[in-house]
Amino acid sequence: MTLSELLHIFIKNQYICSVKKVFILFASLSLLLFACTTEFDSTADYKDITVVYGLLDQTDSVTYLKINKAFLGEGDVMLMAKEGDSSSYGNNLEVKVEDWFNNALVKTFVFDTTTIFNKDTGLFYAPKQVLYKANTKAQLNKDHTYKLIVKNTVTGKEIRSQTVLVSPLVVTKPGSAQKFIDFTSEVPGSVEWKSSKNGKKHQLMIRFNYKEISKSGGTDTSFHSIDWLFSPLSSISINGDEPMGLQYVNAYFFDLLQQQIPIDNNLNRFIGKKGYSSVDFGAVEFIFSVATDEFSTYLDVAAPSTSVIQEKPDYTNITNAEGVITNDATGIFAARFHQTRSFKLNELSSDKLKTINRGF
Repeated sequence: MTLSELLHIFIKNQYICSVKKVFILFASLSLLLFACTTEFDSTADYKDITVVYGLLDQTDSVTYLKINKAFLGEGDVMLMAKEGDSSSYGNNLEVKVEDWFNNALVKTFVFDTTTIFNKDTGLFYAPKQVLYKANTKAQLNKDHTYKLIVKNTVTGKEIRSQTVLVSPLVVTKPGSAQKFIDFTSEVPGSVEWKSSKNGKKHQLMIRFNYKEISKSGGTDTSFHSIDWLFSPLSSISINGDEPMGLQYVNAYFFDLLQQQIPIDNNLNRFIGKKGYSSVDFGAVEFIFSVATDEFSTYLDVAAPSTSVIQEKPDYTNITNAEGVITNDATGIFAARFHQTRSFKLNELSSDKLKTINRGF
């Protein structure tokens, strides 16, 4: 199993999620790197292999980077994986991202270490993990280039990468004036848009938002959502403005809700993210996510093989200080973009929702 396949286990279908969620769920891959192969020398000299995972998105207020080291030692690697020191650099890294435009340095984002405390338990150490973060709110420019520089202050080792950003896409259907969405028509629904500049892989997710409150009283309201994820589509080029689109069967919307929302006679359920009206704006969101060419290539290379030939090439755009890809650094540093259109559920759809017996 290649490193790219292992990385893909953690992030497949995740580039549509918020960057915070992605990095909280992401874990060091070093144990899996060695555990999935028998072709290594347990007595070999220690070698520092840096694993980087980072995605820039100008719609995020904070950018997180996950940077770990691959490890190998004597003893039970399953136990070593539970120790943070086995795969974490701690405070031994200087991490920065430089903002360049027209061959001139515009600004530098310095990343500080931060610890998250809610990582799910699993093969790797939890619930704490060290990440690297910087405040990038409203500071990333779609026309600029961003260069990652990571320096190990103990060994002097330096690794680099760079990425451009993804420009917004133009949604042509549903039209910009449309406020309501209908899932009752027997005619398939359709979504059309024009591709993003610097974007390669485009994916749509339709999200239904709802709220729950106990029938027994009280004021506590819990908020939930159901996601309808479509297969990603790749544009021919990354120049942007390319017509793209897809169709969907309206009836599946209600089938999905019926499958994923449990029956609970102790709850009242309401449509949307706020208030208790059936026409709550934001009841349904069309969320478009776009990946750069590099991230798209990584996802394609890391996708599970459908061939009897299982060996697949690794893909990385992490280099040494001279810009050369070596075997002591790997991972991905790229960009993605999220764009959301919000709708109210129309009256016909709201009425049909009541017939699925889920308390709406």
